[in-house]
Amino acid sequence: CKHNLLMSPEKKLEKILDINSLMDKTTEEISCLWNEKHKNAVTAIIPSDIWDTLSSRFLEHKTFLLPLPRNQGYEYFVVQFEGKEAHFTSLCNYQVYGENSPECLNLVYYTEILEDKDIVLMLGQYDTNALTYGEASCLSVQLFLYYGVKSEPKKLAHLERFSYNTKEFSNFDL
Repeated sequence: CKHNLLMSPEKKLEKILDINSLMDKTTEEISCLWNEKHKNAVTAIIPSDIWDTLSSRFLEHKTFLLPLPRNQGYEYFVVQFEGKEAHFTSLCNYQVYGENSPECLNLVYYTEILEDKDIVLMLGQYDTNALTYGEASCLSVQLFLYYGVKSEPKKLAHLERFSYNTKEFSNFDL
């Protein structure tokens, strides 16, 4: 995906909001503030135990393919992980442009309040020319289902095949 990871520093929560002001707030209050502040973005509040699963799978399975229902079928999107970010591009663009593919969705995971509040804040920004809010939300939910849910052995098996047994992987299984 088209992003210069070597030149861009890790995104910090303090650039978005005052972290100290969150310390006396409940998870529900933080969630309301986060969602209110980012009405035109995809957001999530992720509990620490789920973050542990997500982040370890991000490291192990750095690239994956996700189907997005569109029109009469599906369009596939490539997701690549770098640090605490997930970068999405369409498979069509990836096949043509490779690493220089235009990014259509970027999910950033902010872990600064993880120790104090046991949550991670996620912010997803998307290209409105490539995706609708619903489509961006669908991709982020799918990512969560494949990478964050421990009780989904079929989905984990897809990740394993994609990463380690590519000859056995079929996009139609997704």
